[in-house]
Amino acid sequence: MSAAKQLLDHKLLKSLSPLCDLTPDMLAELGAKSRLEHAVSGATIFKTGDRDHRTLYLVSGKLELTDGSGNRTTLVGNSQQARTALDPNRVRTLTATAKTPVTLLNIDTALLDMLLNWGKNQSIEVSDLDGGEEEDEDWMSRFLQSKVFLRLRAENIQAMMMRMQEVAVKAGDVVIRQGGSDDNYYIIAKGRCQVTRQADADSPPVKLAVLGAGTGFGEEALISNAERNASVTMLDDGTLMRLAKDDFINLLVKPVLQEVSYEQLQAMDEQSVELLDVRSLEEFAAGSLPGARNIPLGELRLGLRKLNKLHKYVVFGHNTLRASAAAFLLNQHGLDAFVLSGGL
Repeated sequence: MSAAKQLLDHKLLKSLSPLCDLTPDMLAELGAKSRLEHAVSGATIFKTGDRDHRTLYLVSGKLELTDGSGNRTTLVGNSQQARTALDPNRVRTLTATAKTPVTLLNIDTALLDMLLNWGKNQSIEVSDLDGGEEEDEDWMSRFLQSKVFLRLRAENIQAMMMRMQEVAVKAGDVVIRQGGSDDNYYIIAKGRCQVTRQADADSPPVKLAVLGAGTGFGEEALISNAERNASVTMLDDGTLMRLAKDDFINLLVKPVLQEVSYEQLQAMDEQSVELLDVRSLEEFAAGSLPGARNIPLGELRLGLRKLNKLHKYVVFGHNTLRASAAAFLLNQHGLDAFVLSGGL
C-alpha cells in the first residue's frame, strides 16, 4: 500500500466511531500522526491470524471480508458500516481483500487507545473554560460535583478539605512525571495543566488532555501503588490543592469502596451482577472466573461506555489493588461496583 502525505480532514475523523468521542485537541494530535493509504484492486490488506498494530478504516472503494468459515461480505467506503474500524481485534479474525482500488485511514492502535482511555469526559476542554476569576474561585463546587461524593459523609469531605495543602505553581512546572512515584493527589484551584504521555522512551510526548479548575488528578497510581502513567505540566501560573496519599485513601477511597467475598458473590442476583476482570488480556486468557468479561485497567475509561448502569459490577484481579482502582473509577462515573475480596 502507498501512503498519502496529506492533512487529514477533521470532519472525516469526527465521523468515525469511536473517534467522534475525542476532544478537538485529541483529534488534532491523532490527525497529525495518522495517514491515508491506497491499495490496488486485489491487494490483501490483512489476513486471519495476523497480529496487527494498525486500526484501519475504509474511506473509499470496496473490500471483501472473509471469516474463518469462508463466509464473505462486502464493505463499501462511506457507508454506515464503514464508520467503525475494520476487524478491531489484536489478532485479526477476518481476511480483507480489495475488490476495487481502496483508500484506508491508518491509525496507530497504541496511540488511539492512549487517547481514548482518557476519554472525553475525563478532561475539561480549554474551549469549555472562560478562564475568569469566578471559575477559579468556584473550583471546590466543580470538584464536588463528582458522583463519588454522594457516597461520602459530610465529615469526610470536611476533613479532606482541611488537610489539603495549597501549592503555588508556575507555568512549565511538572507536577507529575510519567514513571515517577509522587505520593499526592491534586486538585486544580486556579490555572490549567496539560496531561501528556510517551508510548516509550524514544517517542515524543502525546497530549492527552487539558485540565482546568475543579479537576482532580493522580488517583489511579495512588490506589494501585503503580508508577505514574502520564506527566502533568502547568500551562499557567496557578494554585493546586495537594492531598497526601494516606489522607486520600482513608478519607475518599476506602469509604466508597465496597468489598464482597466469593460466598457473598454467589448469593447475589445473577441477572443484575457482572464479573469484571481488570487484568491484562494475556492474564485473562490464562484463566479467569466463569462468565467474567475482561477490560484491562488501562482500557477501562474507554470501556465505560460498554457498561450497563443498571447492573452491579464485581471487579477483580490477582489482588485487590488494580481492582480497587477500577472500582473507584466506576464509582466516579455513577456505576455500582464492588471489589472481590482477595482477588484471584
